Amino acid sequence: MKRFSLFLSLLFLCVCFLSSCIKGGNIQEFSTFGVLKYSEKGLFTPVLETPVGIFYSPVINSLMGREEMIIDHCYAVYIQLDHDLPENSSTAYDAYGYQTVTIKAYEEVPRYNLEYLPEIDLTTILPAEVPVSKGFETGDYVSDYLFMLHYINIQDDWSLNWKLSCNSSKMYTEEDGKRYYNLYLRATVNKEGDKTVKVEKGFANAYRLYSFLTSVAVSEKTLLGGNYVENSSKFNLRFNYVSQIDTTSQTLTWKHDQLDAYIAPFIPKLVK
Repeated sequence: MKRFSLFLSLLFLCVCFLSSCIKGGNIQEFSTFGVLKYSEKGLFTPVLETPVGIFYSPVINSLMGREEMIIDHCYAVYIQLDHDLPENSSTAYDAYGYQTVTIKAYEEVPRYNLEYLPEIDLTTILPAEVPVSKGFETGDYVSDYLFMLHYINIQDDWSLNWKLSCNSSKMYTEEDGKRYYNLYLRATVNKEGDKTVKVEKGFANAYRLYSFLTSVAVSEKTLLGGNYVENSSKFNLRFNYVSQIDTTSQTLTWKHDQLDAYIAPFIPKLVK
């Protein structure tokens, strides 16, 4: 089994995110994001919890033994699922709570915690900061993590640090009768490489947002009062990011993408 580069995996995920192809018989191959957990039914069997199901692969145990896969870490995976295998029967699924797959390629996705700040500085350029060309391309929420794809025009061998923050004293703003819960994304260069030509490079990140989304849900239920409807009421997340940096005038240009989601359970949907 080979590992693929994160850039190539993101390219594939961008084009075929959560798509699948039939390989013959009743076999599917598809890419997705997942968090490595222990199965609640399968006697602490390590499984990948994904937006499209819970999956086990025998190779996970050996990868954990080499510390190439770690519990509670996040991964982009390309997997093959054979629905005709006995271990994928409905009886087996009911007993163990997962399907057995072949992991054909994988890459760990960096994890970040949300930073709570008393106020957000929207004017100061951070040291080694770079602008983001596309802030939030896709989104899926799995096991307390929101997986997002970002794009930056940068040298291919440079590495970045990412920071996602919120205003702890003012979680939302109001526009045209709607409440927008704001998150702010910044990117800085962690390490420069040898290349000089810039390309539009994709980055997948996983942001732990459980506490923030719980606070949003409590806020919205309170504000909606009698208008709140379980599994129907939605809220709006706004992802703000620096799209341009003018080093001459020392100014930042901000853009935003939006996502709406059901309050409970949290099911995100990007708004283009």
